[in-house]
Amino acid sequence: KPDFLATSAAAMVAAACEKDLPVASALGKAVGGVGPVVAREAVWRAFGGETPLLACDEDIRAAAQAVLAHLPEERRADEDVVLMGHGSRKQAVTAYAALAGAVQALDARVHVGTMSGALELEALLPRLTSRRVWLMPLLSVVGRHTLEDMAGDAPDSWRSRIEAAGHTCAPVVRGTAEYRAFADIWLRHLEDAVAALPTVKKDEEK
Repeated sequence: KPDFLATSAAAMVAAACEKDLPVASALGKAVGGVGPVVAREAVWRAFGGETPLLACDEDIRAAAQAVLAHLPEERRADEDVVLMGHGSRKQAVTAYAALAGAVQALDARVHVGTMSGALELEALLPRLTSRRVWLMPLLSVVGRHTLEDMAGDAPDSWRSRIEAAGHTCAPVVRGTAEYRAFADIWLRHLEDAVAALPTVKKDEEK
């Protein structure tokens, strides 16, 4: 799944390795020296188990800083930025709200929204005041949600609705897995998961 907060191990690893993204090199660094069975278990615990991307306050602060670190270079300080997340899982609602608050504390013109839940676009539109509005996915990889629901030409896409509100919309089609600062959060989770497992060398594994 491309959901920023609920990415499965298989999807994360496959996407990262296929596109040679920062997470791919992070995986190799974190699981180096252990056998494939242990590596798979660590990856599952870090990405596909019970630990979400934003598992604690430290993760939320790191993600908020990552958002600001990877804003478009062309974006001016007086321009609004809208980030579109998935927001479909009930347990992610609190995390999205916490992330939105942390981002706003750092830059009041950067807004976190979700396709469903309390942070839908309708609630954000009245807060957008700049002529140009940047639109970015809060999704790990680019897929249908980014290309159609966010940046598509259909009347109900986020891009079209922002433009209908009188703004010029500038979509950025890059997933969070393409950014080093977000990869660092996954890497820290993976390193913690590896540390919690017995270290088994490849030649000792059956």
